[in-house]
Parts: sequence; structure tokens; C-alpha cells
Amino acid sequence: MIDLQESTRHKIIIILFFIKAKPNWQISMFI
Repeated sequence: MIDLQESTRHKIIIILFFIKAKPNWQISMFI
């Protein structure tokens, strides 16, 4: 369960990062 929590945290961090960096939405397409 620890792995799931860590993965969800990483996804949330990545989502927040891309929200702040809207010009780089094309990079989010690769993820």
C-alpha cells in the first residue's frame, strides 16, 4: 500500500507541476 500512496503523490505533484507550467502541456501528452 505504501507504493500506491507514493505513486498517487507523484501523480498529484506532476499534475500540479503541469498546471503551473501550462506552456509545457505537450510534454504532459507523453506521460
